[in-house]
Amino acid sequence: MRTSRFVLRCFLSACWTLVNAIYRVIQRVAWLFDGTANELRARERPEQYENSAQVMRILFRFKFDEYLTPANVNDFILLHERFDSPEYVLQDHITLYQVTKKEAIFIEARPGSELWRSREHNPFMMVSQFMFGRKVVRIPISSFWRLADSLGDPKGQLVFLANTARCGSTLLAQMFEVTNKIVAISEPSALDILSSKVTSKEKLTNDLKRLIIATVRVLCKPTLNRELAYVLKLTAQSMQGLPLVAEVFPKARYLFMYRDSLKVAQSLCRFSEELPAAKILFLLDKWRKSRVNYYLESIGMPPDTFKFTISSHLSFGTIVWGWTVKLFEQFRDAGLDIAAVRYEDIVERPVEAMTAIMRYLDLPENLALMAKSALEFDSQRDTPLASSVLRRHRTVEYSGREKAECDQICDTLGVPHLGQPYLAPGTITTKQNN
Repeated sequence: MRTSRFVLRCFLSACWTLVNAIYRVIQRVAWLFDGTANELRARERPEQYENSAQVMRILFRFKFDEYLTPANVNDFILLHERFDSPEYVLQDHITLYQVTKKEAIFIEARPGSELWRSREHNPFMMVSQFMFGRKVVRIPISSFWRLADSLGDPKGQLVFLANTARCGSTLLAQMFEVTNKIVAISEPSALDILSSKVTSKEKLTNDLKRLIIATVRVLCKPTLNRELAYVLKLTAQSMQGLPLVAEVFPKARYLFMYRDSLKVAQSLCRFSEELPAAKILFLLDKWRKSRVNYYLESIGMPPDTFKFTISSHLSFGTIVWGWTVKLFEQFRDAGLDIAAVRYEDIVERPVEAMTAIMRYLDLPENLALMAKSALEFDSQRDTPLASSVLRRHRTVEYSGREKAECDQICDTLGVPHLGQPYLAPGTITTKQNN
């Protein structure tokens, strides 16, 4: 991203924040006079459940970074239309966007559309919702609990796909999707609760348990496709909540996808050059040791393990890869039944690798041949993360100061140095396991 574009983006973001804040103040005053404010207060009562969903039309939208900025109702300027039943959001073209302590936010798209279908929209659910949403539906949290209870647990096989980032997990999600028998949702923003509210060391409180269960149930609501399974692909940072998910969904299956460590780190370097939120991270603090130690503390390392501020983009990629791999190994050591999937196996032997995955998930193995067709396209085409776009940025070489810093990070984490062979325990896609 060029500096001029980045500066313009920052300016527009500041203007949006100001204008949106002023609009919401004026809107709240208007609602006091037209009675909407009274209806909003009344919908909190149990007897008002059937009329507790507020439907609002999207007038304008803006995000500083469509891909990395967390989902928020303030991404939109909205106009109140009506109140409806919470069951309204069970239609296929309405999807869960954000969950807060007070309400659940849904995005309504064009009737007939299914925003999780990446071939028709964007490879990432949150981005599709932001780009293609027409309306926002807001439901008080009490109605959200009640709606989720009425749905019950997903009827098909439930699968959580964790990953190191930049490892082909978007491709794998699309391989599930093209079978037309599996609903694969790529990085739903509602599951950010697994990174923003929990760590792998936290206890599962009743409120958190209810939040996770309700979010998963609503994300995996039945569709007209009569799907056999639901695959929820998590962001890399959300995988720290997997042990808590396993407590409430013990029958679910868990996958961890990884790739050659040097490829991941270098890809994250190019990634950080293209997206404004990643770029500002390095412009502001070059990953201070306090930020690095937050990740290390989540895997049980002392909070002052890191004694220096990292300065290389390659080091950022090294931390992400090493941290996720270490979390995965700790989960397996703790008894979590999670299998590993290697990107290189899927690319080299797609049918054999997908057959092994389907077998592990207790799904029909003949779906593996159908899944192969996803390899015909760039999984992130027509986005800033497409291969054709990222190739414009130079590849950071693993040498000199960058190599020394990355090696020190790997030694601290207790993982192999970048580029060294690594076979994750429990890998099911290797040739000898097929």
